[in-house]
Amino acid sequence: PQSELDIIADRNIRVLGADVAVTCAVLFRRDCLQVVEEKFKGAKDIDTVTSVTVCLRGKNASQMAVRGPVAVTSIHLDATDERKRVGQLRRCLHRSRNFRSEREELEPISALIAGDFNQECFSGSCVSAFLSNSGDGALVDEADLQKECAAALRLKRNENPTEKQRKEWIDLYN
Repeated sequence: PQSELDIIADRNIRVLGADVAVTCAVLFRRDCLQVVEEKFKGAKDIDTVTSVTVCLRGKNASQMAVRGPVAVTSIHLDATDERKRVGQLRRCLHRSRNFRSEREELEPISALIAGDFNQECFSGSCVSAFLSNSGDGALVDEADLQKECAAALRLKRNENPTEKQRKEWIDLYN
């Protein structure tokens, strides 16, 4: 609603210096898909500034009907903080797994996440590790960790992260 866009625009004037309402949306064809009732098992966790999650199901006559419910998220990850980006994705996946309906418990079989990740998901990035579980003991090149840490910190081309920054990065990566 307009009131939410006004709140977002006020925030963007303060934070970005721009009088614009940037938000997220999930658009879909109503002739193929329908929204499953949007209730969560836990506390309602809606943040239209950085993400919107809906549970969709194919209509009876569509080919999507046989696939089961799908949690679809439009997300806008933080521009400068990898820890915040990983946290946003963690909350997004939590919401995707916690839909329910008046008529049935839902366990979406798939989650589709799209939007502005504010980074590339290269090897060595914490977001990539989180999404692929590669932080769970998988080998990653030390140079990739260093490069992605520096990129996320927005360091200059030949500047390296401090030992403290590197340690924090590896802790988040794992």
